[in-house]
Amino acid sequence: ADRLKQEEADRLKQEEADRLKQEEADRQKKAEEDRRLAEEKKLAEMKRVKEGDVVPLNEVDAEPVAISTPAPSIPNSIRSTMPDSQSVIFSVLINHNGDVETVRMLRKTNNGQLNSILTDTVKSYKFQPARKDNLRVKVWKTIPMSIKK
Repeated sequence: ADRLKQEEADRLKQEEADRLKQEEADRQKKAEEDRRLAEEKKLAEMKRVKEGDVVPLNEVDAEPVAISTPAPSIPNSIRSTMPDSQSVIFSVLINHNGDVETVRMLRKTNNGQLNSILTDTVKSYKFQPARKDNLRVKVWKTIPMSIKK
């Protein structure tokens, strides 16, 4: 009878130890899951677009719309030296206020002075800014320009 009592006590002790081990494993699993969810939430927050972020043009909900694109004033002295009509290409960073923040000339003319005039002209362009998730964002946009002789 004592042996049975001892076996029963040992069995209960083992069950309690197993239960505690299982509880600890569950607690660790939950902590790991909470950590993973917090990490995912942080990642989603980092991916979320904020006003003023640079967003690829193909990912915006609304592309920038030109409001003001003044023609360049090219002096006759330069125009007369142009071999013929020319086309140039710009890559511009349009900021979240619709201003041209950065201008890169991808295709230039052979006249450095003319390139400067054209670049300054494009810098003065004004746009309705691009939008993503109803926020104003920055985008890079390609702008072609033709200059008649």
